[in-house]
Amino acid sequence: MVRLKYPSLMSSRKKKTGSTNIPEGMEACADLLRVLSDKPEADPFLEPVDWERFNLLDYPKIIKTPMDLGTIQQNLEAGKYTDINAFAVDVRLVWRNAMKYNVEGSQIYETSEKLSKFFEKKFVKVASKKNSSKRKRSADNSGAAPVSRQDRLNFSKEVNKLNSNQLSELVDRIENKCPKALNEENDDEIEIEINNIDSQTLLELNKFVQECISSTTKGRRKV
Repeated sequence: MVRLKYPSLMSSRKKKTGSTNIPEGMEACADLLRVLSDKPEADPFLEPVDWERFNLLDYPKIIKTPMDLGTIQQNLEAGKYTDINAFAVDVRLVWRNAMKYNVEGSQIYETSEKLSKFFEKKFVKVASKKNSSKRKRSADNSGAAPVSRQDRLNFSKEVNKLNSNQLSELVDRIENKCPKALNEENDDEIEIEINNIDSQTLLELNKFVQECISSTTKGRRKV
């Protein structure tokens, strides 16, 4: 694995960890669910609402399809979700149920809104990565010329010649074209996993890097 580490240029990302018994293609959803469940304010949503214990006798009349994050985790591990959208439907149901049963302005209602916004923001990236993978497979099947390990090593050396502004733009391009190649483990540095960049994207990025280097060289000559 060829990796480059640079000062952080993007919003914080949590390090991905392996998920046990998670179907192939659903790992990103499992990672998102874990991050969501680890938030302290998500505690009320980790288990089914115990309406009998709390004497919420009208709960089953109002909420016809109960859902919670713990049940979603079980569904993930059991392979009940056929795609990421089916997963998202159930997560959204958690917040919708909470806001339907609880009064607007109450703590649980406001927490549901907050977690819903957090989820949607993160899910956009999950969907983006999924689409990026599809585009990569399409490009690989289209007969695009593959790049060698040496090509990737050369690219990693050339990237080190970029200034901070050029590097920032390079990271933006990678996020748009191949977000799975970016991994920000903390607030201090970002990691570019070059081996996770598909051949077509790497060729485009290399062209950009060469243009940046050429531009910088010309600027120095004028001085």
